Amino acid sequence: PKSSLSSSSSTHTAEIDTFRKLINTTNTTSEENDHAFRNALSFRLLRSDSIEFFEPTIRRVLSQNNFVDRQVLGEGARFSRVALAAYSWMLYVYTRKCTGCCELTADTLYRWGSCRRRGENVIGDNCCGWKQASVLKSIGVRESDVLYANFNNDLGISPYIILVDRKWKTIVLAIRGTLSLEDMISDVTISPTPLGEDLCRECGLDADWKDEQCHAGMLAGAKWIYDELKRHGLLDEAMTSREFAKFRLRV
Repeated sequence: PKSSLSSSSSTHTAEIDTFRKLINTTNTTSEENDHAFRNALSFRLLRSDSIEFFEPTIRRVLSQNNFVDRQVLGEGARFSRVALAAYSWMLYVYTRKCTGCCELTADTLYRWGSCRRRGENVIGDNCCGWKQASVLKSIGVRESDVLYANFNNDLGISPYIILVDRKWKTIVLAIRGTLSLEDMISDVTISPTPLGEDLCRECGLDADWKDEQCHAGMLAGAKWIYDELKRHGLLDEAMTSREFAKFRLRV
């Protein structure tokens, strides 16, 4: 296929000049103002019939001098650890090949020796308590900050954790991704499934969404999580409590 920067070279040149002027103006301003942001010129490859061409676009570049940008990066780094912790002891041991088993075994022996009981809000942990222990060690939160954890896994059933991150003043709902054979079967159950009127009504969606198509496996898993949250009501209870009145929610 033929390739060009634009359908018209003159149009392309004018576009580039306009973008360069805007970038230079913005970047000059940002040097004078620490809270401003910088822009960069990038090109996006587009295809139309047998012709390929590049469309110039402006994208924002995160700045270390911008407080909001630093918050975004810090929050992303923090909650990526929470997302990884949802994979519990398997990932913990895999990422700590030399010490992982020893750390979790020591935690189990301490728990047994001190006759500490497993939390009533932790479901589906193994007899050694490795799943909960690996979550606490990975994130660095207290046991009381785990409001609820369901580690059961089956077709359409995904493990999830509700915890409190006091440092970031956030209540987090972490849902584990693909790890088991059951998860893989859900992944490949890709037949399109409409939302339907009942689900739209229950979730507060507009009726126009009833014919929107969804990945069948992902929809089944999402419905199970939704029903679980409604059943025990712990997430709603935490979000409306006085203790966490100023906390945000992250999923």
